[in-house]
Amino acid sequence: MPQKIDVHLFGADFNLVNNVVNLSSSEIGKLDSFKERFFNNITPDGLTVRLNFDIVGPSAAVAINKKMTVGLMTRGRILLSMNNIDIATGRALASSETIDNATLPYTTPRINNMSMNLIGWGEIGGLFAINLYDSKQHSLSGGACLKGIFPGGYANTYLTNFKATIDTTAGGNVRMSNSSGSIGLEYSGSNDPLNSLFSNFIGGPKGVGFDLGGSYQYKDKKTGEYILKLGASIVDIGSINFNLNSQNSRKFELNSSAIIDPNTLQGDDMDQIINNIKTSGIATEIANDSQVSIGLPTAFNLTADWNIWKSIYLTLHMQRSLNDLNNPRSLQAANFLNFTPRVSFKLFEAYLPVSFSDIQGTTVGIGLKLGPMYIGTNSLLSAVLSETNKAIDMHMGFRFALGKRNKEEKPEEKKADRKS
Repeated sequence: MPQKIDVHLFGADFNLVNNVVNLSSSEIGKLDSFKERFFNNITPDGLTVRLNFDIVGPSAAVAINKKMTVGLMTRGRILLSMNNIDIATGRALASSETIDNATLPYTTPRINNMSMNLIGWGEIGGLFAINLYDSKQHSLSGGACLKGIFPGGYANTYLTNFKATIDTTAGGNVRMSNSSGSIGLEYSGSNDPLNSLFSNFIGGPKGVGFDLGGSYQYKDKKTGEYILKLGASIVDIGSINFNLNSQNSRKFELNSSAIIDPNTLQGDDMDQIINNIKTSGIATEIANDSQVSIGLPTAFNLTADWNIWKSIYLTLHMQRSLNDLNNPRSLQAANFLNFTPRVSFKLFEAYLPVSFSDIQGTTVGIGLKLGPMYIGTNSLLSAVLSETNKAIDMHMGFRFALGKRNKEEKPEEKKADRKS
């Protein structure tokens, strides 16, 4: 960084993406039919939803000399995921109903690994970066962040290696047969979730995370400003440990000979659902873990920022998840490719992100930076102009820098340096 001090007072990023339901401006207004549209679709790949809320608290970086920078960051994160949900199966289990466009008998299209999880955690990290090589035309730097992970809460429901046939009886009631696979129910908190959150944070970190990266700059010899900046990183290496609530965390193997009436499985709370599964005879309970280690959403990032001409730039950013999608306890980072043309001045910046994702497809947004404040979205233009938009998001924050890292030396200071 060219400044002596860089301060990020606050930043927030909210995004909701899915691969089935359109979230255009006209469709969002139809709230009365939103649930029906959401849970009345069949897709071979299943329903995938990601809801992410990320808050960066007070954070700062300080250049301690010409080559080294240290910093401290604080962050809170909440991630809700629905992974590869077979809609017909989900609706049959949740409400004992079939969907309108399912041909009965309906057999799950493939052996499904489906999961729904909600997790929240906090991070406090120390950062370090060093310039490894610097000349008038080239610069190479590396850095890392070591993060203490504070677990907030964790809940997960999953079906692994699952297959079943869904049909109805003469009276129209839903029945499931030829079922196989495992059911998992996991919950880390007590009956008082707020007390669980407080005790988790007071108890100290329950995991460690790492971010590692490097960057290269090709610079203009006359101005010292970069023409091309390349960066690569692996972020969120590590895991979080949670102690499971033994009363509300169970694991079952489905009995293939059982005929399942979904009505008998439903309940008002987790205790009742677990009891219904046990007493119905549709599954056999097996030993479950008392503690789980949840891998952070590890991802590889690659960035290229090109100064095309004067204040005009083009940025390319790619992110790929490195976690196993079939692991029901695996947190998934988003896979996307982003192109962002922007104009940047000292106190003003405007940018137009165009993103390509394997979940929501293509989205187009807009963003502005004015002084220390920035606000933007990756999907606003898509939501307004396209009827097939499947994402809603927004980011904003306050960030500013102070001082110059490399001040011009006075003539007498240069003489003193040469003598020493």
